[in-house]
Amino acid sequence: PSQCTADFVHGINEALRFFDGLPKVILSDNLKAFVIRADHYEPDFNDVCFQLANHYQFDLQQLELQSKDKASVEGAVRIAYGRLYAPLRNHTFYSIDETNIALSRQLEELQDRPFQKRPGCRPEILQAYELPEIRPLPSWPFLLKSTVQAKVQRNDHVYLGKRKNYSSVPFQCVGDTAAVVYSRSTVEVFIGPDRVATHA
Repeated sequence: PSQCTADFVHGINEALRFFDGLPKVILSDNLKAFVIRADHYEPDFNDVCFQLANHYQFDLQQLELQSKDKASVEGAVRIAYGRLYAPLRNHTFYSIDETNIALSRQLEELQDRPFQKRPGCRPEILQAYELPEIRPLPSWPFLLKSTVQAKVQRNDHVYLGKRKNYSSVPFQCVGDTAAVVYSRSTVEVFIGPDRVATHA
């Protein structure tokens, strides 16, 4: 949906799940969701990316502005636009899920297409060169959680402003201040040390 840090982390989780393994290094250009301050020797990565790297046990690196890798990355972006997005340009989609299904079909076609200037196709290269080098995924993905304080209103709900929705809690909590811990998939409401509600 966006290039904010939460969506960036979700994208990395999905990419790792797609490849079914962990690389030794995540190399990114200077996207703000990843690099706070670019530097040739010691770039500053944001705290969430450090948590992500600790969870998956890989190294974080930034792409140098004059790097030779930049051309291959731009080439991959050009292939993605030309082979994935361009064939769908005249279609109308009504949800992100619908769009992702269509893109998945295009991706399967791209993967199975033989290379033009060398033998083989992408899955063969992945199998021969990449998979022997990657480590298995942990049993659970990295989950980014945020916490906000909210007062339980007289209607037995807390309002989560960032998500613009209400979550119900037991009526005994009316007037209490709650800690609302939320991720992409769940909302948990705590009064002191006690979790009083969980919602999808």
